[in-house]
Amino acid sequence: MHKKGKNYNELVEKVQKDLEGMRKVKGGEYVLFLMKHENKEIPYFYLEHCISENQELCLDNYFDYKIIDGSIQYLVSKSFLKCDDQTCIEVKSRLETVINKIQIAEEYEYVIELVDLNKEKRSLIRYLSEVMTPTGGIRYFSDNIRKSQKSVTISIKRFLDEYRKIDEETAKIIDKRLLISKWTVRYRGA
Repeated sequence: MHKKGKNYNELVEKVQKDLEGMRKVKGGEYVLFLMKHENKEIPYFYLEHCISENQELCLDNYFDYKIIDGSIQYLVSKSFLKCDDQTCIEVKSRLETVINKIQIAEEYEYVIELVDLNKEKRSLIRYLSEVMTPTGGIRYFSDNIRKSQKSVTISIKRFLDEYRKIDEETAKIIDKRLLISKWTVRYRGA
């Protein structure tokens, strides 16, 4: 019904105009942002960030990404990682140093040093197991991501419930075109 072009732009303008007179606008801001960036899968936490910081979409600078089968797959925002690459490199390097010192301490039977070094080794291994996945990637704070997902979806639902009172048909179109997944939300354009 609403194809890209005049009709689609009219729909976006209509929602934007209707949004000005509404109370529950956060979800409306999310929907409007998604409509303006149609067919782009936007992670929940990034959507929240763009709206709260009043920023435009710039996924390339904000996210790590990898190319799978010729398409870009965005990974988790760096702000949600438990540590950065440099920290992991430094901790691994320190662990290697501690292991080497343990070998020397065992060779020369430095018992007191061995106790301290083994304690540090256990501490470094515990830290790495907390921040690294079994495959060597860096873990993320999933609680923050779930919190963003819940916040965005609830806000959008509240907006659509409120918007149905103003314009049932447009609300149905928006609801039908919103695609919500585990990590991202997207407005499917024409």
